[in-house]
Amino acid sequence: MNSFGATFFFTDDDQEALQAILGASAALSSGGSRDHIQRTKEDLMLGADGVVDTFRLTSKGMILKEDSGTQYDDLGRIFNNYNVTYVANFNPNEGDKILLHRSLLDPKTPQFTPSKKLAKKFQKTKPSFMYEPNADTYKSNANVYYNGAGKLLMNTNGKEDGLTPKKLPFKNGFSYTGINGQIVAFVDPVGPEAIPFQSSWLDFFM
Repeated sequence: MNSFGATFFFTDDDQEALQAILGASAALSSGGSRDHIQRTKEDLMLGADGVVDTFRLTSKGMILKEDSGTQYDDLGRIFNNYNVTYVANFNPNEGDKILLHRSLLDPKTPQFTPSKKLAKKFQKTKPSFMYEPNADTYKSNANVYYNGAGKLLMNTNGKEDGLTPKKLPFKNGFSYTGINGQIVAFVDPVGPEAIPFQSSWLDFFM
């Protein structure tokens, strides 16, 4: 389906192993609801079966400082160290939902923590979503995208090409105009790849 690895499925053994590694917070249960709040860079949020999971996402972009996740090749540093969460076992059929902090609508990136100050100017902004599995330019007035690589992205550039205003500077050799400057999460929905990501699965919060 040309998903670029966007979709994967956890077996029961996989989920039990993750529960053992991550502790009680990853425990599987039946009924009720759970609220997941991003707390660290490259956080893993694991939805539980039979539970309404709400995933609150609060950061975006790439980690530009060197740390244990920094990689190199013959040309130098590889910028694939993400400042985003990984949402796994996301099941909208059980009522699971993803909430994006309104401050993520601001072009500023990377953003490590939610900002009430930045969010204020977007208090009245409503989600406008587009599923674009193969797009390169992301030219539309949608403010949230999901692509074929499983990336949930913010569009802070309106109808112009690209997701970020092109006036933003380069830093450490990294251009904020690339799509990874506005990535919020990798999301893996439960279910067949033929079902596109839906706007009803998303909302904003302050």
